[in-house]
Amino acid sequence: MNLKIVFKNTFVLGISQFISKLFLFFLTVFIARYLKESGFGQYSLVLTIVGFFNLFTNFGFGTIAFREISKNYSEANKYFNNILFLRIGLAIVSFLLLCITVNILRYPSGIVTAAYIYGLTLFTNNIVDLLTSVFNAFEKMEYMAILNISLSLLTLGMAFFALKTGHGLIALVSISVIAGIATVILGIFLATRHVYISIKELNFNFCRDIIKNSVPLMLLGFIGLLYFRLDIVLLSKMKRDSDVGLYSAAYKIMDAFMIVSNSIIGATFPHLSRYSKTSYESLKKLFKKLSFILFALGILFAFIVFLFSKQIILLFYGSAFTNSILALKILIWTVPLIYINSVLLYTLIASNLQLKIVLIVVIATVINFTLNFVFIPQYNYIASSIITVISESVVFCGYYYLVRKKLSLSLI
Repeated sequence: MNLKIVFKNTFVLGISQFISKLFLFFLTVFIARYLKESGFGQYSLVLTIVGFFNLFTNFGFGTIAFREISKNYSEANKYFNNILFLRIGLAIVSFLLLCITVNILRYPSGIVTAAYIYGLTLFTNNIVDLLTSVFNAFEKMEYMAILNISLSLLTLGMAFFALKTGHGLIALVSISVIAGIATVILGIFLATRHVYISIKELNFNFCRDIIKNSVPLMLLGFIGLLYFRLDIVLLSKMKRDSDVGLYSAAYKIMDAFMIVSNSIIGATFPHLSRYSKTSYESLKKLFKKLSFILFALGILFAFIVFLFSKQIILLFYGSAFTNSILALKILIWTVPLIYINSVLLYTLIASNLQLKIVLIVVIATVINFTLNFVFIPQYNYIASSIITVISESVVFCGYYYLVRKKLSLSLI
């Protein structure tokens, strides 16, 4: 493994994700301050609903492209075109299912309309995700950085203008669509050095094989999204929009810390994939280094945020979100768990053991749903915060068991 390349890619990914997440975090703060608890709750709900269908469109194709192109660059164009074809087809189906679902759930007309509009990002987000997988596989993280920062900056600028001029939810979701289209155009332009769109590359037998390999990842992603977002849906049906907003405010801060783990894992995943085939000792060393670094960072971040939760909430959201402080104090302890779980997860995926992961996430999701359903009526979003930590602990136990049993890897 070339440490200079890994360091460069980690640095580029970290900086780009930091900048883009910072822009999006400021966007979240603006939206929360302008729309208040109820409006912010509606905005979070729309993003959550569409997010479920975004996972179905993704279908795990991005990870497959990332892993396989990393192993063989000559296959890049073949994977790119066939996955692009599959994703566009799935986006059409997902959008239709989204329209049906929001009507079945009988949400207010404003939320339904916003979901229709934001649903168009099912097309743009998944094309950008595919392009990102190609850039990552070629270890051209600077291209990914350009896409991330461009999308975030464009969204932030237009959203800030919209909020300042008195526009609300519909304008915000429309802006996301416009920014997505612009980013797709830029991404295709940047990708021309490595891949190009060609109908001649389409192969239905190859598409069938991709789908077969991607199904476990799709199930994992979809169940994982249920696992992470069912609490918001349950809150929206069992409590008020303001409660969704208060919980989402704390969750957004916790989620901002995923920049670190995403950057480090993104830069090292190609090496995990190669080592899983070529060198067990190298895989073992890299696994232990990643585990130690990420878990130590996770504990550090959690401790700092726990101590300064009040100041953080008041600084970014204002006194209207004071009730988010306790939720943040609890949720932040999922960070070290998510960090170590990301190492375990991608080590298993790199070793083509994604099917084994699904059962673990299903169990954690059932636990998450059951506990939220039982305790939200009495304890509101505080229950959801505690249950998130419990669920992530269950995932850790399952992932670590698999890594020990199937790969004979240990954290110690």
